[in-house]
Amino acid sequence: MLITAVTGTDAVAFAWSPHEEERRKALLAYLDAGLAYILWDNIADGAFVQCPHLERSCTAIHYADRKLGVSEFISAAAATIHLFTGNNIAPRGAMSSRTLHVRVDTGLVDPMARKFEHNNPVAWTKAKRNEILAAFYMILLGNPMLDSTIDAATKTRFPMWYRLVGSAIEHAAECYKKAYPQDIEAVAIKFDQLFARQKTSDEEGTSLGEMLDELDKTMRSCRTRHPRSEQQDSGSYTAKEIATCLNQDYWPLGSASSGVATIRGFLFQKVPLKNKLSPHAVSRALGAYVDRWRAFGREELALRIGTDLHSKVSLYHVERRPLPS
Repeated sequence: MLITAVTGTDAVAFAWSPHEEERRKALLAYLDAGLAYILWDNIADGAFVQCPHLERSCTAIHYADRKLGVSEFISAAAATIHLFTGNNIAPRGAMSSRTLHVRVDTGLVDPMARKFEHNNPVAWTKAKRNEILAAFYMILLGNPMLDSTIDAATKTRFPMWYRLVGSAIEHAAECYKKAYPQDIEAVAIKFDQLFARQKTSDEEGTSLGEMLDELDKTMRSCRTRHPRSEQQDSGSYTAKEIATCLNQDYWPLGSASSGVATIRGFLFQKVPLKNKLSPHAVSRALGAYVDRWRAFGREELALRIGTDLHSKVSLYHVERRPLPS
């Protein structure tokens, strides 16, 4: 219905390939064709949407890649809007902060059997398209941010989108809520909060926050069992110390703490718990998550890395700070 209202044509869906290379080739072809939108369909139930090529296109003005079959690079405008449909799908990783997630819950066992106010919603949309577009333009033209300077600060990482669209929708929602206070379903829309909530609810982000929390607690427990010298920083740990702890060398009868399983399950999912980890493997795994803040509970956590001035060995520690109010 949305695509029909905006473009005046029926929506065309494109298959979502489970293979990254196939998505890369398809994305370049779609962008080169100048499509207004790409409706990614046929996504597996419960799948997480994550793709480095899509992530790159979402934050770039132009997208460049090698043309299929020839040694030639081509560039295309990356203004295409991406839409994803599926049952219980969600963005993951970098896609979480670049998408808005909408859930449709019918409350029915058989959603396809639900009744519609209009028996043919798409045909109804076509018949009412002029009125729908007029309402869209009314929202956009009523945007007070259009009166501000072109370099005015915006609330999201997409300044042009927020200036033209996001702020207009926020203003319309605020006006409606004031005009109809009796409507209990009317809510204020804050896109900065929606993007932040989406990033916080990302499964990878939540798991990273949990892993960092467990890493801090587990290493402190290891330190309690085998304290370092007074001259050494009790809040930082070398890769060798972390590897020793994760290898269960500190735990009686070879039984690991509950935190070890959480940490190893996140960093070394395919490595059996009984296998020994080297300091180099630990250092490589942790390196991917340095300085990445994640919310967990009522705190924000980040893995920090420094260097011991005497031994020149890398030191890791988990920094905590309260969630902003």
